[in-house]
Amino acid sequence: MGLFGYYHGERTIFLNSDDGSARFGKSGAAQIVIDPSQSDRAYIYSGEYFASDPNGNINYNKKTGNGMLIDLSTPSIEYGNGNFKVNSSGHLTAKGGGAIAGWSIGTETING
Repeated sequence: MGLFGYYHGERTIFLNSDDGSARFGKSGAAQIVIDPSQSDRAYIYSGEYFASDPNGNINYNKKTGNGMLIDLSTPSIEYGNGNFKVNSSGHLTAKGGGAIAGWSIGTETING
């Protein structure tokens, strides 16, 4: 039970009154999921962050390497491929290249 919204025959909004979860957007990578169904976790994640079976059941122990997870209970943030993380202490892991505010990110250093 809950509130559903459809656009061109595809469900784009679902507010689940049974477990308090919500899904916004079309199913897939761009979908935003708010998921308080885990007894010790409250998650916001993109639709393809965790693996799921053909029935849509989510496997929280299997990450796909795609998307982003925000864990509101820990709190922490993680990008799917593991190259960007902020842990519960606020420590940042950013690897694989790129730059932040003019500082270049190496595999083990940040240089300004």
